[in-house]
Amino acid sequence: MKRISRMMLASITIVLAALLYPPAAYGNWDGAIYPSSYKSIMIFSLSFIILIAVSYLVLKLYINHLRRIIHGEQEFSKNVLDHTHLFIWAVHSDKRILRINKYVEWLTGIQEADVVGKKYDELMYIKEYYGRIVELMDNALAMNFVDHQEITLICNEQGDYKTFLFRTTVITGISGNPDVFIVCGIDIHERKLYEKMLQNSYQELEGIYEEVAVTKEEMQVQMHELLLNQDKLRSSEEKFRLASLGSGAVIWDTDPSTGNYDVSDRLFDLLGYRRDEIETTAEQWRELLHPDDLIATEVVRQAYLNGETPVYEAEYRMIKKNGEHLWIQARGMLLRNSDGCPGRFSGSMIDITEQKNYELQLQRSYKALEETYEELAVTQDELRENYDMLVENDRLLRRSEERYKLVAESSNGGIWEIDFIRNRRFYSPRWFQLLGYRYEDDMPSERLEHVMHPEDVKRVSEELKAAQAGEKELFECEYRLLKKNGEYNWFIGRGKVLFDELGMACRMAGSDVDIHELKLSQERLQHLAYYDALSDLPNRQYLLEELEYYFAYSLGKSALFFVDTDNFKYINDTLGHKFGDQLLKQVSLRLSSLVREEGMLFRLGGDEFVILQRDIEREAQAEDLAEILIQGFKEPFRINDSDLYVSISMGISFYPKDGVSGEEILKNADVAMYKAKETGKGRYMLFSPSFLQTFNDRVNVEKYLREAIKKEEFVLHYQPQVSLRTGKIVGFESLIRWNSPVLGLVSPLSFVKVAEDSRLIVPIGEWVLLRSCSFAKGLHDQGIGNYKISVNISVVQLVQDEFVDMVIRILGETGLNPIYLELEITESIIIESFDIVIPKLEFLKRLGVQIALDDFGTGYSSLSYLQQMPITTLKIDRTFIEQVPIEEDKRSLARAIVLIGRRMGLVVVAEGVETRRQLDYVKRAKCDVIQGYLISKPLKDEEAKELLRSQRVFDI
Repeated sequence: MKRISRMMLASITIVLAALLYPPAAYGNWDGAIYPSSYKSIMIFSLSFIILIAVSYLVLKLYINHLRRIIHGEQEFSKNVLDHTHLFIWAVHSDKRILRINKYVEWLTGIQEADVVGKKYDELMYIKEYYGRIVELMDNALAMNFVDHQEITLICNEQGDYKTFLFRTTVITGISGNPDVFIVCGIDIHERKLYEKMLQNSYQELEGIYEEVAVTKEEMQVQMHELLLNQDKLRSSEEKFRLASLGSGAVIWDTDPSTGNYDVSDRLFDLLGYRRDEIETTAEQWRELLHPDDLIATEVVRQAYLNGETPVYEAEYRMIKKNGEHLWIQARGMLLRNSDGCPGRFSGSMIDITEQKNYELQLQRSYKALEETYEELAVTQDELRENYDMLVENDRLLRRSEERYKLVAESSNGGIWEIDFIRNRRFYSPRWFQLLGYRYEDDMPSERLEHVMHPEDVKRVSEELKAAQAGEKELFECEYRLLKKNGEYNWFIGRGKVLFDELGMACRMAGSDVDIHELKLSQERLQHLAYYDALSDLPNRQYLLEELEYYFAYSLGKSALFFVDTDNFKYINDTLGHKFGDQLLKQVSLRLSSLVREEGMLFRLGGDEFVILQRDIEREAQAEDLAEILIQGFKEPFRINDSDLYVSISMGISFYPKDGVSGEEILKNADVAMYKAKETGKGRYMLFSPSFLQTFNDRVNVEKYLREAIKKEEFVLHYQPQVSLRTGKIVGFESLIRWNSPVLGLVSPLSFVKVAEDSRLIVPIGEWVLLRSCSFAKGLHDQGIGNYKISVNISVVQLVQDEFVDMVIRILGETGLNPIYLELEITESIIIESFDIVIPKLEFLKRLGVQIALDDFGTGYSSLSYLQQMPITTLKIDRTFIEQVPIEEDKRSLARAIVLIGRRMGLVVVAEGVETRRQLDYVKRAKCDVIQGYLISKPLKDEEAKELLRSQRVFDI
């Protein structure tokens, strides 16, 4: 590419030379330049240049296209090698490892990055555990290649052994010499297992063949029993017909050799088709299956036919005539003929759409119980009068019994039958199994008569009579049955009555399905919907429904308490969520013990509780209860061998004075609670309509504050800090300003507290820190100078686990040297969370970040605490500066604070200096740095830079 570029550049140079100096191109030039010839030369030259440029551009585009193709091929090859289940290992001819794919990494535990470029025979781990691979490599380098060689290797990930089929090959280089040697292996472990299983199947088949021979001899003896079996055939067919009508299941039978199906009419009723509208072939069956379930259903079917599962059982969706989906559960068993080959495949299908809906409602947490009803369809030809007819009847009898046995064994429900004429009952083995009995157990008749729960007898009897009278097409009822262990389980019974030619009920057949777990799940779901999981108190949903019911039917008065735990969010952030949960549990118990029968306690969520006091005669009753609650929380909570003092704030609203709906009463109590917090916490307030304006203002501030973060409506101003010794600016304090398009200019005093309570201060504080560091770094990059930037930090930010990481990340992103960043922390923050805050500040200080103790003198920290704080700067609160003594007072607090700072080696900053008199005072106190409106108001970004460029020295 570079050679072509030089050739094109030379050509363009020659053309330009010819254009500018014709004699260089024409040897017979007579010294005169004719306009026509010169114009022709220019046209030719420009055309030649354009042609060369276009050719160069096309050639460059083509080369870039080739590079992209090569890169794509390389990426494709890498993805194929990494995502296939092949063992790929490539080495150079000098035994250095060139490449191993992801499958080799998974198998051996070796990472490609650790071994590429190393010789494989120098890796002891490979030689010890994978010596056969090393042997293949050595043979391949000696040009002795193998094909289809079986080797067993250990899997590092699972510790199991896997069998592979290996092949070695070589890739020659451009020169034709061997360059890369490759060992490729495919996992044949499962194939080996299947071969072993197949061998076992052959042995089982041989045993079956022997049993068939014995069975053939026995059949000759059973021929004499054919006449006796005719009565059994009639009885069996009658049972099949009753069960088929009563269970609601679909009975199917298929011949594996043809694939054709024989299904009962129930399937056509479920799908909405007439029998003549669809064919009962395998192809038609697949068209009725949902496309997403087709492959999975076929896999399950083949697995059963291959003998991998004892019973065929599958769930899939079928498409109804109206386009809707119907969930089906199919069960069946295979009957093999005397040759051991599949002879008949029969079973049942039930509609489980309702069960699937339950599973969806319970969020896949509870497994709906299967509802199965066996419907048997047996056809009978008239008996022949000769021996051939007896043989045919024997065949039909055996086939009917086999079908009945297959359906009964594959059903989850217990089948029962009632003979109203003979007053007899029949129960299937599965029915006894559901009650904990074996079919062989001797169950007392008196227990069988009292198996139903006494409370359900009347209701079931009424449903049964209605079915016998023909008032209902199907008998369906839920009831409890007594199990062998003495416990009652819930069942759902469904059945159908058979009427004789006179219209009298003669028989009834059906099944019982165990729905006990479903009932328990519904009860648990009901409890979860109306009770709080942590405290087991009634929740918000319970409260709203209780209020709606009470307000609808009560004419009395009531009080609603909105209770909030003071400083819970701070406790949760500093001591952890597990500690917070323990505290909430104890708060719930204490509230319950204090409220007792005076009201009903609810937990809304978090640290918020509600008390409903019904039917009060006067408001003083609510105030008496509030006083009991306030006093009750003056005792400490004992958690993890520590005493924790927690207070509560309450707001109280009254029905119907403060509202006539649950939402209104609850909102007004919430408003009153916020008013109680604003007035000092640990108290209660009765709702007043005047509270609404303050509350709404706070809500509006929080609402627009969230929008301000997204729309970046905040700006930073920077107030200079000046050295009293030199009069020069040494740094700035960044101060946030919010100019809302809706609320206008909002004071930080109004929105910072709201931001802290709502935790919005975390993203806002991160934004302030990022912009401040960018500002300081910008001063350095623009050559203005290196200046310290001070940023105020909230306690909410400081207790965050990722606070230190956030500061380090911003310093890294902006490139600011940590020594030019100062974090301002108020004295009260450090005292309240000393053990959590100090380690973070010490770490940042070791990085070079400066720590300033803001508003010093307003807290209650002792000198011992002060000495443990990793601070570099003391900032005297403006309240000490505003009240300047008329005469010099050697005992002034400002002078004392400066003296403390000097002794500790700290820089002392006086903020809020606005008059010359205050300036003289802080000078006499010997402060190091001052800031305030006497020096400058907070400045915008460009204003601060202009002030620095002026290099002003202040006259102080």
